[in-house]
Amino acid sequence: MLSSHYGLVNPEITALEGYANPNYKVVMPDASQFVLKKYVHEQGLAEVLQAECEVLDAVSRQLPGKFPEPIITKEQKHLVYPDKQGEGLYRLLRWLNGDFLYMVPHTPEMLASLGRLLAMLDIQLMKEHHPALIGRRMDWDLQRLPFLRKKLELIRTPEVKRVVHYFMLQFQEEVVPVLPQLRHSLIHNDANDWNVLVENDRVKGIIDFGDMVYGPLIQDLAVCLTYALFDKDDPLKWAVYVLEGYHEVLPLEKRELDILYFLVAGRLCMSLLNAAASKAADPDNEYLGVSEQQALALINQWLGINPLRARAEFYRACKLEPGDQ
Repeated sequence: MLSSHYGLVNPEITALEGYANPNYKVVMPDASQFVLKKYVHEQGLAEVLQAECEVLDAVSRQLPGKFPEPIITKEQKHLVYPDKQGEGLYRLLRWLNGDFLYMVPHTPEMLASLGRLLAMLDIQLMKEHHPALIGRRMDWDLQRLPFLRKKLELIRTPEVKRVVHYFMLQFQEEVVPVLPQLRHSLIHNDANDWNVLVENDRVKGIIDFGDMVYGPLIQDLAVCLTYALFDKDDPLKWAVYVLEGYHEVLPLEKRELDILYFLVAGRLCMSLLNAAASKAADPDNEYLGVSEQQALALINQWLGINPLRARAEFYRACKLEPGDQ
C-alpha cells in the first residue's frame, strides 16, 4: 500500500501505542519518517478525516514544522482505501521529532512556550470552517459534559464519585449559562501531555488533531492547562505561566477567565468519567487509563483551591483588573 500509493519502497514499520486506532511509524532508507494511521471505515469518518487533513494543510502552511503535515498520494488524495471490501481507511502524516511533554521536567519558559504555540494555532483555526468538524459530537467535547452524567455510576470509588458529581454541578451552574456568550471557533481540543512535543526546553509542536470540535475558544486552553498541571505541587503557579504565554499572543477576555477554573475541573471530570467507561468496556487495555491517577490527584488539589483565588490569579496573569472586559 505504501509503495503503490505513496511511492515509499522498503520502509521499516513499527507499531505505536494509540488510543483507538492502529498507528505505525514508517522510517525510509533515506531517514525520512512518517506516521501511518489506519481506521475502520465508518459512516461519516472519511468526511471528518478529509476535513482534518485540510485543516492540517492550512495550519502547516502558516506554521511549518509544528504540526503533522498530511502526505498526498500519487493520486493527489489525502485518504487511501486499499481493502477490497472497503473496510480499511489509511492516511499518512509527516513525523515530528521531539520529546513528549510528559517525558521531560517542566520549566516556566517551557509552559509559557506551550501557551504561545497553542494561541498561534488557535488564531489559525479561527479561519477554518468545515461542516464535518463543526457538526460532530463526541464524548471528549467539554460542552457535552452534562450528557455524561450516566457514566457517574461506573466510578466505583464513592469519594471520587462525590467530587466528580460536585464539579459537574458547578459546571452546570457556572459554565453552561454563559457558553453562548463566549468566542467560538474550531479548536484542537486535546493538547495533552502526550500530544505536545518539546525540544531544547521549548514546545516545538502539537500532534493528534483527531478530537477537533467547534467550541468555546477558552475550552482549548482549559484542556491544555489540565494536563500541563499534572504532578504539580502548586497548580495555580504553573497555570499562570501557560496563561501568560497564551495571552501574549491571543488576548483572553474576562468572561473566559471567569469560567476557566470550572472548565479545568470539568475536563478532569470528563477524564475520570471516560476512564471509568473505558475500563468497564476493555479492562485489559492499560493505555485507556493512562492519565487517570494524575487526574484524580489534580481534581483533589483543585477542590482545595478557592475559585475566587483562581480567578484572581488568572486575571493577574493576563494583567486584567476586575472591571476590565
